[in-house]
Amino acid sequence: MFINTGHLEEQPELTVCLVRFEDENGELGLPVTVWPDELMIGSTIQP
Repeated sequence: MFINTGHLEEQPELTVCLVRFEDENGELGLPVTVWPDELMIGSTIQP
């Protein structure tokens, strides 16, 4: 679940995203901060 976006106070040109990920039971985990390029929306990774 995508929660919010923001930036680093000392480097306002860097965007960060606050997200929550679902586990295999559909329960949301704690919010974590990730870089936008670490996110894939609408895609699945298969081994």
